[in-house]
Amino acid sequence: MALPKKHTNVLIVGAGPTGLMLACQLATRGISFRIIDRNAGPSDKSKAIVVQARTLEILEQMGIVAEALEAGHAATGLNFIVKGRWVQNINLQGIGEGQSPYPYMCILEQSKTEQLLLQYLEQYHIAVEWNTTLHHLKQTEKQIKALLHFKDTNQEEITCDWLVGADGASSRVRHLLDVDFIGGTYEHTFLVADTQVDWDFNHDEMFVCLANKTLAAFFPMAGHKRFRVVSFLPPHLQYRDDLTFDRIAPSLQKQLGFKVRFSNTNWFSTYKLHHRYAKQFYEGRCFIAGDAAHIHSPAGGQGMNTGLQDAYNLAWKLALVINGTAPPDLLHSYQTERLPVARTLVSTTDRVFSLMVSKNFVISFLRLKLLPTLISKLTRPNYMRAEIFRRVSQIGIRYRKSKLSVTPTDGKHFPEEAPRPGDRVPFIQVFSSDYDKLVSIYSLLRNSYFTLIIFKSSFGTDRAEQLQEELETALQDYLPNLIKCHILYPHDQNHGVYGLFGIVEDAFYLIRPDNYIAFRSQPADTQSLLNYLTDILQLQPLPPNVNEPDVNVPPFTAE
Repeated sequence: MALPKKHTNVLIVGAGPTGLMLACQLATRGISFRIIDRNAGPSDKSKAIVVQARTLEILEQMGIVAEALEAGHAATGLNFIVKGRWVQNINLQGIGEGQSPYPYMCILEQSKTEQLLLQYLEQYHIAVEWNTTLHHLKQTEKQIKALLHFKDTNQEEITCDWLVGADGASSRVRHLLDVDFIGGTYEHTFLVADTQVDWDFNHDEMFVCLANKTLAAFFPMAGHKRFRVVSFLPPHLQYRDDLTFDRIAPSLQKQLGFKVRFSNTNWFSTYKLHHRYAKQFYEGRCFIAGDAAHIHSPAGGQGMNTGLQDAYNLAWKLALVINGTAPPDLLHSYQTERLPVARTLVSTTDRVFSLMVSKNFVISFLRLKLLPTLISKLTRPNYMRAEIFRRVSQIGIRYRKSKLSVTPTDGKHFPEEAPRPGDRVPFIQVFSSDYDKLVSIYSLLRNSYFTLIIFKSSFGTDRAEQLQEELETALQDYLPNLIKCHILYPHDQNHGVYGLFGIVEDAFYLIRPDNYIAFRSQPADTQSLLNYLTDILQLQPLPPNVNEPDVNVPPFTAE
């Protein structure tokens, strides 16, 4: 086993989903790092259990989505039980059809998601340093000194260029940086249990159970009749220190008002819920991500997915800076893009959750009488189903106000409805000459850094090939594979993609490594693209005699 390095490019504190995703993304780009965690090993608790479509798209890019889908299952329906009586079923099948290759929520325990990421790291021969805590850090303009403590009471001082705290809600990194955690704590105490459920309802769909004095959510899990159960802890049991789920189950059943039997409980815990976000996501050379940066109610299954996308956003920017291709200022865009997402998410989930738990008589009455019917009506029209999916699945997150999202002043050449810089690349099938068949547009976006999709307006011109040649010549002194070009031709099967992207003449879209549009030009103009790269991203040629990083993206098989 190789000895730990006294200096590393990045120190990742925390090996939950966020820290592991960051590690995977850095490993893919050949960046050196160490990842530590205070726990003895990976958690075997299910914790978060919803993987959204946007996260599945990331896992597809990494080449591991098939394993995730095999380990999990799609949520097909949402049922409402009010005062012990089933009243409504919301059909979730195909709710996101046409918006993502994964038009559903995937039920997959966090422990299994973490295992997939750990296995991904193994191909790079990288292991988490368990039983290791960050005791102290000190920053200078050029590096960070970090003091690590180990379980055997030994300690080690290392240096790193950058540090990322992905160490959870009680983040040591956030405390050491003295970053405010804005928000509050809900008054209720909650319980969570992974248990076997016997009742008269099905065992394949989600259930929300509403009653006068409580509510409970049931999420189907792998295994015979197994569910994740989340509910209020009954008030008379609030201060017991000998609680087990078996002690609570009779009270919960009585409050819910229907016959249900719980058995073979694998995991049980009680906890307080918070709604908070960090005032800032970085301080000097240190960053925070995931639960260290934002925590909120589990409404909508957003928490883990948001943390994974924090890491996904930050990793490629860190890699460009560490490789010497971009200045450190690029990293400021991590906060300007992700902090508004966290702020909005905390606010939205807080409003929804507060309505669900409110003790106000009027709100409680409306919740019991009208909520299931209202949700049912909202999810019937296709346009409403599409909008709900867009919001919940996180495919609708945009960075249009980011300094990295630019349309030239002559952007009027694109129709108003065409995707804009700052938008996620919309899902559509394209005919690729590379594969000689229709494939998902995401199959073209596999580069570690940027992808330039060049739209050729007709077969009779060579402007697209000329643009590719000019770009490759101009970037020959930059990071290898900085931009990979794909030319799309006006094939009969590409009418849809040309219409969607508003193409009427030779044009291009520059796609970031996180599948967001960075820049577009119509007509295609090499100089405007180079100006974007040098003026906005401030990309720089590699210094002479610098070893090129070993960039290794796992192979993709077009489907």
